[in-house]
Amino acid sequence: MKKNKIATKARRHEETNFTTLQLCGKHVYISILSILFIVSLSSCQKEELPIAKYDRGSVTTTQLSLSDDYRYQLWFDLGTNSVIKTNLKTDWDLALDCSDSTHWIYLNSARLMKAAVTEYSSLDSVHSKSGLDFKAEHPGRNIDSIAVGDWVSNSKVYVIDMGYNAAGTQLGYKKILFAGISGNTYSFHYSNLDGSDDHISTVVKDPDYNSIAFSFTENTPLLIEPLKNQFDLCFTQYTYFFFDPYMPYIVTGVLLNKTGVTVARDSVKKFSDISSSDLSNYIFTDSLDAIGYSWKEYNFTTSSYEVFPQKNYIIRDGEGFYYKLHFIDFYNNVGQKGNPKFEFQKL
Repeated sequence: MKKNKIATKARRHEETNFTTLQLCGKHVYISILSILFIVSLSSCQKEELPIAKYDRGSVTTTQLSLSDDYRYQLWFDLGTNSVIKTNLKTDWDLALDCSDSTHWIYLNSARLMKAAVTEYSSLDSVHSKSGLDFKAEHPGRNIDSIAVGDWVSNSKVYVIDMGYNAAGTQLGYKKILFAGISGNTYSFHYSNLDGSDDHISTVVKDPDYNSIAFSFTENTPLLIEPLKNQFDLCFTQYTYFFFDPYMPYIVTGVLLNKTGVTVARDSVKKFSDISSSDLSNYIFTDSLDAIGYSWKEYNFTTSSYEVFPQKNYIIRDGEGFYYKLHFIDFYNNVGQKGNPKFEFQKL
């Protein structure tokens, strides 16, 4: 009974303006401190160590702003200590994979978007969301966590829950039939559930990008992500799956560039003590939410977020350089949340 009360209270304080849940992060943190080194949970591999000598520079301190309602997505490059691109999280709806070998279609998890597959192959046969089983999307983008799933082989109409805007307003529904892919071009047909705002659209893959985004509102492809070799991290909201009970929530954190960026974690050594000689002790992961959101936690007593600077992240960027990074604040100098402040240094 006590556990249910805590879970209910936690849901009221997640990192959006309309739900909250950070207690699970605390439980994970306590268990992590009980081991010597924190290693990644998936896609683990030993990394090659850098051998060339170079000037590693001093510790760099940077603060970014997602706004206190987390409306922005920031695409950040460690090598230049710069935000490469900025966009509103509501600017796009779908992201279409540009890889040669895969044709995945991703939902915008920053808005808690969901998808449900219907039994119908004609857009005109679908008029309601009633009775459908909606699935949210985890940013790890493994095949079992992609909401749209294997659209190529099922040829069925999907109903898309458009999620929420920054103010917490539900954005409605679309129905869509992914007609296929010819060469490097996706094609699809979509409309509102009542058949209005009907469009047939195409998106062409570009191998210089991880994905090409698409906006139902603008009915056009968009270059939301930077070129895949220009950034390392994305500061954003995203959907995370909590369990016991199962529930998808929006959290605010950091996702990796899927091309060439990997991370290891260390919660035992001090940030200042981590050096290049430690690299052989770490196992790295390419899981997109390996940094994630749990470097901070909501404190119900103070009604504010606490940051854990003892959680260190060792990042190998797409150019093969290694950095250590930890977070030191989530508020700006006037006390507004949504402003992650962190230190990092090349190893």
